[in-house]
Amino acid sequence: MQISQYHEGKNLRGSIKDKFGNAMNDVIFHSDVATINVSVLTAGYYIIEITDGEQTFRKIILVLR
Repeated sequence: MQISQYHEGKNLRGSIKDKFGNAMNDVIFHSDVATINVSVLTAGYYIIEITDGEQTFRKIILVLR
């Protein structure tokens, strides 16, 4: 699993790819103050939490296996 972030102007785009490089999720945030946290739920399951640090504080939580 690969997690990457890159800027498009003021927006921060986060993308999550599987081990083969296939896109699993693509998210655009309105700020460059976004955080991505990954934690292991159980063997083979991951929790990916993406939080927009601007006024909206939008949060996306994905559980992947």
